[in-house]
Amino acid sequence: AGVASSDFNSTASLTVAEPPIISEISLRGGRDYLNVSWTSGDGMCGTVNYFVSLSSSTATMTNSTAAKSYNFTGLPLHTIFNVTVLASDMAGDGTPRSEIGIKDALQRPNAPTMVMDSYDVNTNVITVMWQAPSPTASCTANITNYTITVMDQNSP
Repeated sequence: AGVASSDFNSTASLTVAEPPIISEISLRGGRDYLNVSWTSGDGMCGTVNYFVSLSSSTATMTNSTAAKSYNFTGLPLHTIFNVTVLASDMAGDGTPRSEIGIKDALQRPNAPTMVMDSYDVNTNVITVMWQAPSPTASCTANITNYTITVMDQNSP
């Protein structure tokens, strides 16, 4: 008994997967790497592969993975990153999901210590001296300037 050719003529429509939902973007390991995690969107068809991209004004890194998280390493400090995740299945590439404005956290420098001032009445000169502050945990760059504010105590 043969199989009628009409038994194979049914067509199935494949729907492209919904965008993944980015669930976490975080700096880990003292800024050693940035972790991006996501959950699947609806409508996945067959094997799913994800493309995750991290871009800044100077570079873009894109990686492919079957997992639902990825760690980017070797990142420049003090940079705003845009993260995009796209799901691809046998129906094709889905719509990318993006998060914008991810930046490593910076702390302001500590205040200078041992601040001393003196006023020379003969020359009408105020001299201010201080010791540079110790670096904060997230700020390893050199301090580039200081601001000294002179206030008249008689002013409101």
